[in-house]
Parts: sequence; structure tokens; C-alpha cells
Amino acid sequence: MCLTTKTSVCSVAESGIKCYKLLLWGDGEFMTPYLKTQIQKNVVDGKMPFFADGEKSIIIDYSSDGSNKYFIGNGFIHTYKSLTSALLLMSHIVLIIPKKYVCRIFECEIPKGAKYYEGEDDYYEAAFASEKIKFVKETVL
Repeated sequence: MCLTTKTSVCSVAESGIKCYKLLLWGDGEFMTPYLKTQIQKNVVDGKMPFFADGEKSIIIDYSSDGSNKYFIGNGFIHTYKSLTSALLLMSHIVLIIPKKYVCRIFECEIPKGAKYYEGEDDYYEAAFASEKIKFVKETVL
């Protein structure tokens, strides 16, 4: 998943920002749907924050109208602004994941002081890319 934004400058959360994260559950483990990053149980339980790792990927696209778009990819945690947007991603993911996995959606928070970007995902849904999040609770669907 990539985030498209109009700025290469990150924001800093002045207070906690509610967001939603989709995870896959299978074989007794949680993992992210695209990179298959495993997430420890104490992180999903909200006892520790989840930190982005890997090399940060920010790519600029020069548009013919003079405006720039930035694609925020690897090295950030991608989340959604609304539960509805996370559910839309889930409807796409369930079509391509192996049957041994189940999608789960969690309410999370980008904590105060964390760096983040705001924009849209590949399906034009409002989303975030941040350096860390804290899991709050699993949503009940």
C-alpha cells in the first residue's frame, strides 16, 4: 500500500490521532497484509508501540500542471482515517490472501509526538503513514 500526499514534509501529532489498521491472523500470528511483517502479541495488546522499520521510501511525481505528488511507501506504518476505509481494504484483501488467513481490523492511535503523513491510499481512501502507532482495541464486526 502506498500513501499519496501533496507534501514531502511530515507532520507531528499534537495529540493522539485515531486510525485503523488491518492485520492478517493465521498460524497463531498477526502480520501486515502487504509486507507480511509479524507483529508481537504484546504490541497488538497495546502494551508496546509498533514502530516502522526498513528503509523509508518517498518518491516524487512531477505533474504536468506544476503540482507535485509524493508516494510514501516502505518504512512507514500505513493506517486508515476511518473504519469504513479499513473495511474497504479488507474487501479487496480477502480476495487475494490464502484461505488460512483471516482479516482483523484494529482501532489504533498515532501517538502524540509521532511523525506522520496524511493523504490517500491506492483506492483514494483517506489514510496515514506514520513512524509508529499504538494498538487500542480490535473492532467488533
